[in-house]
Amino acid sequence: RIHQVIRRRGPCHNRQVGHMDTQRLLSIAISPLLLVPVLCLLCGCTITHEYKSKSAVKVYREYDSIYLGKTDKEEEFRLVFCMNLESCRQYDFFDTGKEAEVFDSLCAAHGDVGFNRVFEINDGTPVLLEVAVTPDPVFVDVVTEKDFDDSHAAGESLRDIVTCQYKPYYEYIRNDYTWRGKKIKKNYYEHVYYFLGNETKRLSSMNEDDYKLWQDVIPFRLIKKPSSPGEYPVKVTLHTEKGDVFESCIVLSFD
Repeated sequence: RIHQVIRRRGPCHNRQVGHMDTQRLLSIAISPLLLVPVLCLLCGCTITHEYKSKSAVKVYREYDSIYLGKTDKEEEFRLVFCMNLESCRQYDFFDTGKEAEVFDSLCAAHGDVGFNRVFEINDGTPVLLEVAVTPDPVFVDVVTEKDFDDSHAAGESLRDIVTCQYKPYYEYIRNDYTWRGKKIKKNYYEHVYYFLGNETKRLSSMNEDDYKLWQDVIPFRLIKKPSSPGEYPVKVTLHTEKGDVFESCIVLSFD
């Protein structure tokens, strides 16, 4: 399932080691192998692991609640998908067994099975950047419990003046792994996370596809200030494809 190549880069190594089968790995003496990390630290080189993946998304995280967090800008806040480690699970590219089956089924459900590109992880650290939450949201509403302006009374939706920012993984996959007319080259070692730009849309203009494969942290922004300065309690309600409804509140302060 995992196609791996190991490379070493730096002043002391600047070549591709290539494919290593199990017998070759076992034939390497233990003591020299243990010296590799020490030598690399001394000479400044890094060990890079390369993996070939059929999917652009590498991690799916279940969630059981949402949280709203402030930023340093009064008109912005973040929606965070929270994962209870006792009741929620994460499924990723490195899984085996039943977890791998769930990961593969989630990829298939989103049509994400034809990526077939290589990505890198330096120093063997399994940091996977392409993260999506599951289940997919299908609708998000934002309301204020206080009159916001002449067009938005207390309890009315702010969807027409709230934008969200996300990585458009689903659009990228649906367009045959193309983003704005460009593709990651087959042998080009770049993470999809960095290759893709950010998509910003008003909530009022979003459809169900726009919510698919959302990341675990989504920035929101009010593009209009309230009529009067002060504190405004804001509530976000999120509906999922499974019928669950999550809510969270935050107080935004405007000068």
